[in-house]
Amino acid sequence: MVVLLDRLQERYGGLSYESGFFQSHVTFAPVCDPEDPNEELEILYAVETGSPVGASVKIDGQVEIGLDSAGFREFSNLDFLVECDAMFSAADSLGEGVQLHLGGSSARAAIDALRVDESLGLKLAPMACGYHSYWLVSGTTMIYATDVWGLLGGAMPPLLKIWTTDDVAAERIASIVTQIH
Repeated sequence: MVVLLDRLQERYGGLSYESGFFQSHVTFAPVCDPEDPNEELEILYAVETGSPVGASVKIDGQVEIGLDSAGFREFSNLDFLVECDAMFSAADSLGEGVQLHLGGSSARAAIDALRVDESLGLKLAPMACGYHSYWLVSGTTMIYATDVWGLLGGAMPPLLKIWTTDDVAAERIASIVTQIH
């Protein structure tokens, strides 16, 4: 745990930016201050958001997204979370994104349906994905989908956000998403 904490503090300590994933300003301030010997060791405040939502790092390096006392593992490591956030900047370069909420479908179902449509040419960006958050990219289109906020007990349905400079792709994506809705 000490080696992991040292590595995270050296690499991420003090990092601060606007996060698309958390939709807020974040600061990385990893610490490990065990209070209860019966609790699992974890690195707290790996990502602070200024709200009850944040992220900690487990002893195996996986990132847990949490809201108050509820949480679950979302990313393999902090690099994946940072890559996920970096994708939002790249997507914004394509223009204004369109945000949709998926009714009864999951983010994974939407991503799978979009990936199989060869005309869109969308590929998964695995280094920017979590277990419930996904990025698809092509030369003219970027798509982000997540189930995270609903899984944390919120009433928010799965989210899909689309950035594209291709009107034909936009129409095809809308058609596919409407079918899975």
